[in-house]
Amino acid sequence: MSTLKADIYRIYKGKLGVISLIFLALIGVFFTLISKEKNAFEALKGVLQFGNTLLPIFLTNIFMIVWGNEFTYRTINNVLVTGKKRASIFTVKYLLALMLTVVFALVFMTSASIAIYFKVGSFQVIDVLKIFAVQLPIYFAITSFGVLIFILIPTTYVAVAVFVSLAMIGDNFISTLISSYLSNWEKLIDTLFFKNLQIVVNLKEIPEETLRIIITSGIIYGIIGFIIAYSLFNTKEFK
Repeated sequence: MSTLKADIYRIYKGKLGVISLIFLALIGVFFTLISKEKNAFEALKGVLQFGNTLLPIFLTNIFMIVWGNEFTYRTINNVLVTGKKRASIFTVKYLLALMLTVVFALVFMTSASIAIYFKVGSFQVIDVLKIFAVQLPIYFAITSFGVLIFILIPTTYVAVAVFVSLAMIGDNFISTLISSYLSNWEKLIDTLFFKNLQIVVNLKEIPEETLRIIITSGIIYGIIGFIIAYSLFNTKEFK
């Protein structure tokens, strides 16, 4: 619990997390204001799709605060010296990163929903909640992916660059590669979780089989990323 309290205190005092949340909320409002769509739910879906392309940039702040700074300032060494087990440290910090990822996504979705309500009109809240629920396994995969990168790459700014690059162009590159040269593997395109984050916004238009693949792959990638990240953290030599 002391590790969790220390991380939360650092997030609050550092202001980076709070500032990121404010910017996310403002982005939701901004995209709403420039939207030309007259149908409330269609307008909201458009805002969510735009916002989800930018969300990974803000998520790097989470990984940087919870993981990257631990290695940069070697605070993890001080924690280990106190005798705390690596398993408990990793679990607490991973769950905090996952929780913050969900909070960031929820703040953006909520701000966009409220802005749409006042600018365009009402919509079925249950439809928005369904989209958010389907996105949860994807956020699980993204969290595991982010934690893995920040443990694997000790230099924070390099880890940020790698994560953002893969989030922005990685899925497009892989899908183009598969479509052009590996047509037998086209089912893998449905498992690209950064791309799926935008696709599931049009939840009602997704075939049941594709939706099943999206949800299942998010959970599987999340578990695999968690296991690899834990293994690296457990064997990593901190200097």
